Amino acid sequence: MNNPCAVVSFNIALLCKMLASACFVIYGLLCFSKCKDKNKGFKKVSSLMLSGLFLGFAADLLLEINFYAGFVVFVTAHIFYFLGFSVYSKMDKVKWAIVIGFVAVFATVDYVVPWFNFQGLFPVVVIYSAVWAFVFAKSVESLKFKSVNAKIVVAGIVLFGISDILLQFKFFPAEGFSPAAGAVIFAVSNAVYYIAQLLIGYSLSKNFIDYSSPFQQ
Repeated sequence: MNNPCAVVSFNIALLCKMLASACFVIYGLLCFSKCKDKNKGFKKVSSLMLSGLFLGFAADLLLEINFYAGFVVFVTAHIFYFLGFSVYSKMDKVKWAIVIGFVAVFATVDYVVPWFNFQGLFPVVVIYSAVWAFVFAKSVESLKFKSVNAKIVVAGIVLFGISDILLQFKFFPAEGFSPAAGAVIFAVSNAVYYIAQLLIGYSLSKNFIDYSSPFQQ
């Protein structure tokens, strides 16, 4: 079994992945630059989202070099997404219920299924799932906006979560788990991850915060 902390050689596959992630960061910047109805509030949201996309790009590289470094940067990226949604979304009882419910179900399923060997890193995986759950819970507030872009940004966050769940098959496969199946799942994980980046970048092409509020001024 591969050590998730092992240094790997820089190869063509990694280069292509980094180029793809860089393209999505650039795409997000282009979408934001073409937005014609930017205001102070949306600029703040967008700057935090774009920072998250850039950190995701950095984490893609670091995750292939050292698991812990990549983990920390990915968590930081999610924190920026959390802060972006926090511009207009506050934690309440419903959002706390979403976080607690998701983490409880995720941790239970991950612990009992025979597909993974976390090599002592199960708490780290659960912590990461909690960070994503907070981001998702915050993003749900966007659904009350009329703009399609507001729905698109939530879809991007959901796809990030799906991609991360699938990524476990690459870093923590149980002994005997089919390498062929793992390769297919990893390819699907990458595809879902790229779509998530694309959606988040595209969401910045229009100010989706469409109600009157102090942060809109």
